[in-house]
Amino acid sequence: MYFQLCRNRGKTHAETSINHFSKEIPHTLVHLDLGVEFRAGALKCEHREILSYADCMAIAVTLQLNATFHTTENDLPPLARLRVKKYSFE
Repeated sequence: MYFQLCRNRGKTHAETSINHFSKEIPHTLVHLDLGVEFRAGALKCEHREILSYADCMAIAVTLQLNATFHTTENDLPPLARLRVKKYSFE
């Protein structure tokens, strides 16, 4: 999200928006185990042209927790069992 916001409206806007977003949306820090790493690697291998490794890690954790993936990514490929909440901060 930070990258999209910074690119569109600058660093100050990005930092302000992320700080506000973090206070409004509950989030949890999680331990990355080998299962998450393997799943992220498989996602990157399958979608190497579309997804960053960071997105693959986040998606792998989201799937493991059966949570919703929050993103500003517009070109996210459809993935089985992945619930997505897209944001636009324009």
